[in-house]
Formats: sequence, structure tokens, C-alpha cells
Amino acid sequence: MVNLFLTMLRHDQRHQTVMDYLNALIVPVADTYLVPEMKSIGENNGYATSFNQLWRVEKTGFLKFDLVNDHHVALYLEEGTKPHVIEGDLHFPVEDGGWVRTKHVDHPGFEGYHVFEKALASGALDRFESQLATETISFLQRTVMK
Repeated sequence: MVNLFLTMLRHDQRHQTVMDYLNALIVPVADTYLVPEMKSIGENNGYATSFNQLWRVEKTGFLKFDLVNDHHVALYLEEGTKPHVIEGDLHFPVEDGGWVRTKHVDHPGFEGYHVFEKALASGALDRFESQLATETISFLQRTVMK
């Protein structure tokens, strides 16, 4: 009976070791496989550099993370907007290289960048999952399955 208990305990410890490894691995792999893809999609499509460069991974819990962009209008750039009014002390570049100053703009709306959808379509998530699996199998072979 004691041997069975020790075997079960060892199994639980191995399971926890693997889970701890995965938990520590998930952010670096996401940083390597997802963040560059998000940035690349933006660069290749001519999206605002200030938006492209702010992608990062934020750990949100056990085996959980978010892809985050801290650009002050990231949600609007990602998902788009309906036509709307913008008011305030506004200044922005125009196509001829000059600048415009105004207090009111009737914005026509914007379809959005949809970087998440493009990243999924590019296979970035599949590559992320594959690398996570490869590194986990390697870890198991080096440690738990000895």
C-alpha cells in the first residue's frame, strides 16, 4: 500500500513538473512565434509603426496569456470604427507631407487592421502550438521519462 501511494505521489509530482514547465514556457514561445508575426503583418501591410511595435505578451494566469497592444487607440485600429466626430486640439499629417490643425473632424470610419485574424490565417498559431509541443516533448524526454 505504501509503494502504491509513493508511486501516485511521484506521478503527481511529475505531472506538476510538466505543468510548471509549460506554464514557464508559454510566454517565451508566444514572444518568439506570435509577437513577431503580429509586427510583421503590420509592417507588410503599411500599418502605423507606433501600433506595430507595441505588441507584447502578458501572462494572465496559469497557462494563460494575452497578446496585448498598448497603443492608445489599439482597439479602434484593430477592429475599426463607424463614422464619428472627433473634437479637440487636433493636428495630423496629410498626404502632401504637411500638417493640418483643426478642432473638429468628421471621421469617415475605418475598417480596422484585423491583425489577429491575419495572424491566424498565416498559420502563426499553428507554429506556436507546434513549437510548444516540440519543446514539451523534449523536456519530457530529458526529465520525466528518464
